[in-house]
Amino acid sequence: MWKIGSSRILLTLLVVVGTLLFNQASYSQTEPEKTKEDEEVCKQGKKVRDPLIEEAERDQFNVRRVEIVGSTYNRDREFRRRMFMTNEGDIFTRRNLEKAVKRISKMNTIFPIMMENVEVRLDRTYMEIDIVFCVKQKPKR
Repeated sequence: MWKIGSSRILLTLLVVVGTLLFNQASYSQTEPEKTKEDEEVCKQGKKVRDPLIEEAERDQFNVRRVEIVGSTYNRDREFRRRMFMTNEGDIFTRRNLEKAVKRISKMNTIFPIMMENVEVRLDRTYMEIDIVFCVKQKPKR
């Protein structure tokens, strides 16, 4: 048999658990706050990007990292299969980068991209280049 004191404890426990579950559900639905670093990705102008690409090609930089930003439901391997010319460890060339942009643009699930949607960063000490492709997903039907 339940006593009055134990039912109050049970009721309090249910309220606490319910509150925790509600807070966890509302927390998981909120979007993370955008930082200044997030806003600056994919904002590289042609005047900055082109000299970096020329330097990387002239000095034969190796590709250190290839990133795809903005893809929410496409798998990474779908992008990498299309841009087989630009993989980590390869020697960087503008021609391969342009081919990768053209091939990625043909994907049906994203809006076409151009060189303006590419950001490059150089690590001059190790002679490496990072390439960021900024894509925008088409809405699912």
